[in-house]
Amino acid sequence: MIRLVDTGTLALHEVEDSDQPDYTYMILSHRWSGTGEVSYDDLSSSHFDLSTPRFKKLVGFCSPARSHGYRYVWVDTCCINKNSTVDVQQAINSMYRWYKESKVCVAYLEDVGPGRKPFSASEWFERGWTLQELIAPKTVWFYNHDWESIGEKTDLVTVLSNVTGIPAGVLSGDISPQSCSVAQRMSWVAKRKTKRIEDRAYGLVGLFDVSLQSIYGEREKAFRQLQEQIVKRYNDDHSIFAWRMENDEEYSGLFAPSPDSFYNSRYVVAQMGSPEFLHDNRGISLELPTRPFRMETYIAMLSVIDTSQARQCAILLARLPNDQFVRVRAKDESLFRTTFEQADICRSIKIHDDPRGFPKPPAYGYWLRRLSLPGNETAETQMVARDENSRDDRILIPEGEYGTAGVGFFGAPSIRSIYSRWSRIHCVKLGFDDDFNPICRISNAMASNQASLATRPISSHDRRKLCSNKWMTIEGEMPTVSQKWSTGFCLLKGDKSTGIDRTLPDINVHIKIERGPNQSPELHGIGTSEVWMVNIEKIVENARSPESEHCLHHCYLWSMCIPSMLLVFTGCPCFIEQL
Repeated sequence: MIRLVDTGTLALHEVEDSDQPDYTYMILSHRWSGTGEVSYDDLSSSHFDLSTPRFKKLVGFCSPARSHGYRYVWVDTCCINKNSTVDVQQAINSMYRWYKESKVCVAYLEDVGPGRKPFSASEWFERGWTLQELIAPKTVWFYNHDWESIGEKTDLVTVLSNVTGIPAGVLSGDISPQSCSVAQRMSWVAKRKTKRIEDRAYGLVGLFDVSLQSIYGEREKAFRQLQEQIVKRYNDDHSIFAWRMENDEEYSGLFAPSPDSFYNSRYVVAQMGSPEFLHDNRGISLELPTRPFRMETYIAMLSVIDTSQARQCAILLARLPNDQFVRVRAKDESLFRTTFEQADICRSIKIHDDPRGFPKPPAYGYWLRRLSLPGNETAETQMVARDENSRDDRILIPEGEYGTAGVGFFGAPSIRSIYSRWSRIHCVKLGFDDDFNPICRISNAMASNQASLATRPISSHDRRKLCSNKWMTIEGEMPTVSQKWSTGFCLLKGDKSTGIDRTLPDINVHIKIERGPNQSPELHGIGTSEVWMVNIEKIVENARSPESEHCLHHCYLWSMCIPSMLLVFTGCPCFIEQL
């Protein structure tokens, strides 16, 4: 049912939906005036005073309507009974249709005219409700403060498109708004204002062709409920997730907190044939190509393209202990433009709707704990971390990169007196696989091109070469330690929950997550108190395993002492490999 105003008598006239096609009407789009507006109660009264200021706009609107032969008009202030929740609910879900079915929409810009603002600067373009009032009607006539004609929508398409960001084809009627992505439509309402927070959502139900229960007082929850209805209707449009997190947001679910988050999504277009996603009361499930970004965090590729950059949009998802995910941001970005890589792994992901209490993951790299052992010789070491800002006692991976964390070369002065310089350099490589499980490889880099790099300052090119991920790609089953002696290296793969705890000939390897040392102030700078601690230590003489006895006469041991750190490497030719 729609309620119309008679332009001659100002009497209210109710029209049932079945009879509505027989009625033609003009409809008003405007900003509410500070002098007051005519209400439903005013026109329901048997007596009203047309000379009062609040009747001025209604009388002014009825004049051009009558002159163009329209008997009925619709005005939101007096055709909706604001005291009836049923009336308000029906109006919210029907208003877009009422504007679309009107013969003419009159946009009254009270702040435009001689001595006032120019057309493009009118506050009418800043209001939330006026968005649908511009898009839905086929014909829109613009009037200024004195009810003088400014022009028609079809004649002002270029100006309107520049002011609102709405494509000219949508304004001219050549393109249906429904053919635009969810993110594009959201961008049109970004930065627009409404008197009530809930109306930012309620004013969009028609644009997305959904229904919504209006509950004033729920504030930002209204926009969340709108998004829940949208994903039910458009369950293959990933652009609803292509929004930018605010600077003060550390993590969130996949739904945006407000339309303003879509301000930079004007050119975001959904790809055809995108995989569908499911939404329930605990979150959203979908499949996305991913690649590691930082510890327990992936960059996830959405099936949307930013046409302004011809690149795919991606977001960051951090894994919770229960294998669900939350959305997070990088230091200065939360919506990325990137390209698909062949190494990206498609994952089934469940994004949690309520990320409260999200625990911080460990640091993205390793801390090296070292201990001085008996002996007078001092080892010569060279640590090469993927992150060039790392210190000697830690090797970190920069955000956005993955795989190798760093490489350590270890040699001894006593060996150099027998062999040429760096001819027997022992190498330890540390990294993480695609699921952030720790990986460690110990080898001897005799006559290695990479080992020769340890004798000179490390350039950026050398760093990239040393920290490539090729060593982590091992085909087939991992052989046992005894089989390793013939292959020349020992590759250890651990689990992120338990780490690595392995006994090899002459050494124990322990890598696990621990709370960082209190005396490391830099630990607080990375935003976490847990780190992957690395301990590689010599096995005492009476604890050696029989399988290592055959190589004891070749073994050398060097150490480097740093307070509160322990890292001991064995110089055993059992670990020989050409890197």
